[in-house]
Amino acid sequence: SRSKEAPKSKLQIIQTTADMTVRAPVIDPIAHSHHPAGKGGSLCVDCHMPQTTYMQRHSRHDHGFTIPDPVLTVEAAIPNACNKCHADKTAQWAVDTNEKWYGDRMQRFTRTRARAVVAARRRAMNAADLLLSTIAGETNGYWRASEITLLSRWISEPRVAKKIFENATAHDPLPRAMTARALSPLVGQQDQQAIRVLQILSRDPVRAVRIEAAQSLRTLLDTNSLAAREYFTFLQENADQPSGAMQLGGYYFDHGDATTALSWFQKAADWDTNSAPLRHELAVALSANGKTAEAIEQLRAACRLAPNESDYHYKLGLALAEIGDLKGATGELEQAVAKNAEFADGWYNLGLAYSQSGRLQDAVRSIEQAERVSSTEARYPYARATILARMGRTAEAKEAALHVLSMDPKNQQVVELLQGLEQK
Repeated sequence: SRSKEAPKSKLQIIQTTADMTVRAPVIDPIAHSHHPAGKGGSLCVDCHMPQTTYMQRHSRHDHGFTIPDPVLTVEAAIPNACNKCHADKTAQWAVDTNEKWYGDRMQRFTRTRARAVVAARRRAMNAADLLLSTIAGETNGYWRASEITLLSRWISEPRVAKKIFENATAHDPLPRAMTARALSPLVGQQDQQAIRVLQILSRDPVRAVRIEAAQSLRTLLDTNSLAAREYFTFLQENADQPSGAMQLGGYYFDHGDATTALSWFQKAADWDTNSAPLRHELAVALSANGKTAEAIEQLRAACRLAPNESDYHYKLGLALAEIGDLKGATGELEQAVAKNAEFADGWYNLGLAYSQSGRLQDAVRSIEQAERVSSTEARYPYARATILARMGRTAEAKEAALHVLSMDPKNQQVVELLQGLEQK
């Protein structure tokens, strides 16, 4: 039978007064802020909407209305409002003061979320675990969309893919849109579930979701479909801006027209000469057009513009290895892992470079680092097994090879390697 109780409206849930004013908790600003009236720190905006100067001249308030948390300053160098005013004090002083004033109230979900985001950006080993835990308790659609984007780095892990797939039916369109974007790598792997979900999202009632789905499905999309027409119109409308030109270049690149793609990437880089991502995309297009030397120059420019971006050093290292500059390649790969110690493929390729130059012990150590970061990738222990075999460390080589077989029992290369090791 149907319940006699009428469902509560949103206004009832948030509780309103007779004149429709939201019933908010009463806060004593002096007791809450611990600052005298009329002094800095006594107003809500002082702590929850601190000012930051943008573009060296535009000072404006943070409209996130965030809670200052000096713990995150100590852990991850995230600025806090306390030390913006008390610049003569340390972040630890701010931590101790907050603890004294607010105690356990500072143990908030916002802190948990921030730690997960920091771990993801640093590509820490526990980042996927933290994000999965965070997204499970996330109620804010904007943050859920951001967490999906960060999680997409680990889309190859079944547990991560499962969580991302779940958000394809989210009530909020932003998580649906970011789910469509996150599934893009699986399309290249011919993942049928991802393709089916994206086809559904390409017919979503919200245009932004349809465009993201079309972007991910771009090589498989029916060009006569609504999503395809909207997507191409979107690309053309934004092609007069550097980022839009880059996206249009990507469209042509993915459709096998590397020449047209190159012209758009070049245009984007010419329009914004200080953009490292544009230089990177231009390098990819130049390489596809057989212009390796020019691609290397663009990657060098990207590294100069964003010296702490490990991926650019990594790509430059691979490009230098391709032209036989083993010394240069090794140096760039060393830079890549120095910038990001959790870069598994960086350690792996550095190990291969060391191996090629005869630095076998360094090669083993580097590949062991790759295995530490990613324990499910069979390429890593296989490479270590071959290097150990070259060093005459047969027992260790066998152990590494057997480990590969435990992950990939049908790997014929490993079977042949073990057969060769048995004969020694």
